[in-house]
Amino acid sequence: MNTDRQQERPIARGIRETAQIVGLSPSFIRKAIEAGDLRSTRIGRRVLVKDADLLAWINTPSNSPSEEGQ
Repeated sequence: MNTDRQQERPIARGIRETAQIVGLSPSFIRKAIEAGDLRSTRIGRRVLVKDADLLAWINTPSNSPSEEGQ
């Protein structure tokens, strides 16, 4: 079984790692979070993005925080 492998995989990542995974800049990820487009979770001082929230954001038709008011 792959239970050991599944337990090693994180379910949430920091902003830098999230940006790296999707090929965007950390500032773009921060703007998406601030705009309310990408959900995040704060634990202490860390801001984490859950894998499920990242996938939901990627699958939305428009996920650019710079498109406000258009």
